[in-house]
Amino acid sequence: MEELKNFDEIHERDPRYHDFVVPAEEFRKISLADIYKEVSDMKLHDGVPEKIRSHFEMARNLLIYSWFHYPFHMAAWLYALISVEYALKEKIGKDNMIFKDMLAKAVKEKWIIADNFSHIQIRIKNMQELGEVYYGPVETDMFKHYCDSLCKSIPYFRNEMAHGSTMLFPGTSHDVRICSEIINQLFKK
Repeated sequence: MEELKNFDEIHERDPRYHDFVVPAEEFRKISLADIYKEVSDMKLHDGVPEKIRSHFEMARNLLIYSWFHYPFHMAAWLYALISVEYALKEKIGKDNMIFKDMLAKAVKEKWIIADNFSHIQIRIKNMQELGEVYYGPVETDMFKHYCDSLCKSIPYFRNEMAHGSTMLFPGTSHDVRICSEIINQLFKK
């Protein structure tokens, strides 16, 4: 059960980070500086309306403060998902569309494209470098269904967290990055 931290422990790392490591020359324990570096790279570009950039900053700050209270990961992800919905409303110009319908419209209009996500770009690059030995034939449209799956999974996770959930797991920084990349794709630089 989550509890209020003792006052004299407020500035201490959440013990759930104890076994997290980062790859370096040798694996080492993760630090607050590692988290800050990762989060600082999740920036929305200047073409994104200021009110949405400001809104998304809550998610970035929550990720950083998850160092002190691990459940802030889930709050950060929820806030990032809400920022995606806010950005879609701004882009589409309607307040009364359902979240999943707005995402589907963004994919249909090609405002969101799989190849524009950094993790997809890395995967494609790795596949091209390592070739058929590891991956088999590299198909150019291998990720064509990725955005369709986002249209289903993003509203599901937003609703799951928004309506009460005990969900708590690592990896949300990757999910917050995906949200930042969705928002960045919606608006021209």
